[in-house]
Amino acid sequence: MNSLRRILFYLKPYWKQILFSILFLFLVTSVDLLIPRQIQRIIDQGIVPGNMALVGNVMLIMIALVLTSMLFSIGNIVLAVRVSESFAADIRDAAYRQTQRFSFGNLDRLQTGELLVRLTSDVGKIKLVTMMTLVMAFRAPLMIVGALAMMLTTSPRLAVLLIALLPLITLLLWGFTVKSRPLYNAVQRRLDRLNTILQENLAGVHVVKAFVRADYENQRFDQANTALTDTAIQVNQLAALLMPTMIAIINAGMIAVVWFGGSLAIKGLLTEGEIVAFINYLL
Repeated sequence: MNSLRRILFYLKPYWKQILFSILFLFLVTSVDLLIPRQIQRIIDQGIVPGNMALVGNVMLIMIALVLTSMLFSIGNIVLAVRVSESFAADIRDAAYRQTQRFSFGNLDRLQTGELLVRLTSDVGKIKLVTMMTLVMAFRAPLMIVGALAMMLTTSPRLAVLLIALLPLITLLLWGFTVKSRPLYNAVQRRLDRLNTILQENLAGVHVVKAFVRADYENQRFDQANTALTDTAIQVNQLAALLMPTMIAIINAGMIAVVWFGGSLAIKGLLTEGEIVAFINYLL
């Protein structure tokens, strides 16, 4: 927790850009949530009664909404990229300066390959997480809350049906986090090991050749490379199960909406446009 607090300290100079980025993201989400409602109007008030004039007017509104969403999205992404790149540069600079102040004991304990990974790969991951947080992570809760609100105003009975899916998705994400965390830590350790062996061999290539140790060093590198590959495959196999499972849950929700919503539409309690809007909010 203290490490996270120290890292977040370097975000302070960019708090204004972060706030504007989140504001743009909120506006993008709000505009996107209005589009399914316009589709509902086209179906219920335009296509069904044959009012093509209204269809044309609503289409113009939808085009304006799409363009507005695009502009807000561009603003969000531009600010997110600037913040993440500047944030990563500051951390990289601070980490490098810290290595210059290490004692001889620390330098003996920390391997060169490990330091290289911290200054390059790890900083790159922090940059990516920062950018994705500003572009996508904040969007998810905003979209979920907004979509649920729009669902409740469209059809409370269908909304209650789909709220039952949230515990399943939450349980799925929690299980993935628990299973993947030790694997990601193992990948990090194996990557450190691989980079250390690589750095040692490149720096001491003349010594390796002089003592005819090339075969031994090749074997060391192959073992480290294989260990990293095997662990990375395990992580990716686990991640590969996440998205299809979530899609299956969402598709199950869509089937429930069509089946239950269709029965309500037959009884005259729900319109065709409301069902289509509901499915769009689910997606």
